[in-house]
Amino acid sequence: MIAARRYEGFVATFGAYVHWLLRRSFRGVWVSKGATFPSSGFVAVANHTSWWDGFVAFAVQRAIAPRHPFYVMMSEDGLRRFPFFRYGGAFAVDASSPRRARDAILYAADRAAAGTGLWIFPQGRLEAPGTSLVFTRGFAHVARRANVPVIPCAMRFALLDGQRPDAFLEVGPTVYDASRATGELARGAVAAMLARLDCEISSGRAFENRRSLVAPARGVDDVTGRIFAPLGKSL
Repeated sequence: MIAARRYEGFVATFGAYVHWLLRRSFRGVWVSKGATFPSSGFVAVANHTSWWDGFVAFAVQRAIAPRHPFYVMMSEDGLRRFPFFRYGGAFAVDASSPRRARDAILYAADRAAAGTGLWIFPQGRLEAPGTSLVFTRGFAHVARRANVPVIPCAMRFALLDGQRPDAFLEVGPTVYDASRATGELARGAVAAMLARLDCEISSGRAFENRRSLVAPARGVDDVTGRIFAPLGKSL
């Protein structure tokens, strides 16, 4: 009971911190208006291009599926740098040996089977946008062992017409089919969503049918726009 309360207390505090951090750093954190997660446990997989990825995933899951505990697989180096993340559901994977990697997969499957939202970034490291997606297959093993669906997700960060960048997270439909093709199906789904999202960003349609999870703090562009708007009308 004490451990559960400690976890809930950390998540509430960490959630407030993440919301504040995203609000001051981004103009908006955008998701599709109809985005949903399964009512049971699931494995969410996404591309990995930014230090922000885990924070955005955490915020999106709390907004869409607040009753699902959040877990995320991190590298051992990352968890050593931020050990307090353990209280918020982070755990390490050591890919240096098959046995150690297997321990992480078994733990991840146990968490997913218990009804959590488990996030994995199968690229295994940060990759620049536009890099061909290469996924490791660990997440497919986790999903099969836990008998839960895989949810492909796509993330993009874009600096458009404001002082602050915008963050986008697309939640795709379930692709898990309990077969060895799961890994390639999920990778293909993420790649397709990224291509579509890139097209919408470049064409100016990225905000259509999407809602922001945060109300951004005013930036310099907002303040100066309000100040000088009357001058523009007189020109």
